[in-house]
Amino acid sequence: MNDSVVKGMVKGFKQLGEETVERVVEEGHKVLDKTITGKELLGLDGETMTEKEMVEKGKKDNLHKESEIDKVKAEIGINNKNVQQGQKEKGRDIEGEVKVIREEKKKKEDEEEKEFLENLKKQRELEEEDDRRNAEMVMMQSSNSSKRKKSRGSAFAKNKKSGVDQSQMSQTSEFKGKI
Repeated sequence: MNDSVVKGMVKGFKQLGEETVERVVEEGHKVLDKTITGKELLGLDGETMTEKEMVEKGKKDNLHKESEIDKVKAEIGINNKNVQQGQKEKGRDIEGEVKVIREEKKKKEDEEEKEFLENLKKQRELEEEDDRRNAEMVMMQSSNSSKRKKSRGSAFAKNKKSGVDQSQMSQTSEFKGKI
């Protein structure tokens, strides 16, 4: 019985191995079919170019490159012929634009500073006006001598002691005679 189990396992592994090999071979063929060779990538497909054809293709590539460079230079305002002569084509005046922007910025900052100083001046004026009003109120209050006399009190009034007299206190801090 033990022998038959081992034989069954060996047959199973053998069958599993055969299936795996078959699938690997199938997938390998699929990968090889999908790969692109260097010739296919470069478009050579067995046809080779003659030297004359290669020179013509190189010239076309150079013309294409030069036209692209001219387009880019035209976008930034430089013409290829004028550059060779040492001249610039009239394009954007970057320095002038920067100068205008700086002037606008300075003007804006000056206006903000002026506005801030005006607000500060108004605030100080309001504070001074409030101080004058308060000073006038104090002067009006202190000018009424009869009120001052009443608030001072009489010269013959007895001085009041603050707190309680010690003779009225007991040792336990209780008032004598009061419940």
